[in-house]
Amino acid sequence: MKNLKNSLLVVGVVALGFAVYGFTMADKAAEPTLETIAPVAAPASSISLDNARLHRNLFLEEFPEAPSDFTFDYEQVKQFIEHIEYRKSQGEDVSKIRVYLSQYENGKNTAFIAPVKKDGTPNYNIEVINIGGQGYPPGHY
Repeated sequence: MKNLKNSLLVVGVVALGFAVYGFTMADKAAEPTLETIAPVAAPASSISLDNARLHRNLFLEEFPEAPSDFTFDYEQVKQFIEHIEYRKSQGEDVSKIRVYLSQYENGKNTAFIAPVKKDGTPNYNIEVINIGGQGYPPGHY
């Protein structure tokens, strides 16, 4: 009988320990780990770094002085994409975005990004983003 009491006492203490631990940990957020964060897959059209460098170098060999790289501010591009998403939710036709190379009146090159409809024509109902700065001379990737 004494062994039964001791066994029940041990089981009770262990159960109480688990209960107290569970209650104290319930308020604490779990630390995120690689296993708990779902990675976002790269788009299917992504290419390897080696292919990107190969294509870039082939272009620069053929057109060494051509405007070929433009830098856009990440936050502004993100805001532009969010604006396009909003306009799509309001019924605008947008299936792609297109980069247009262009030039200012002073001769400096620039680029702008514009939304494109499913039929491939520009959607002139949505503003374009024109904040691209050209790297000069063209940079290697």
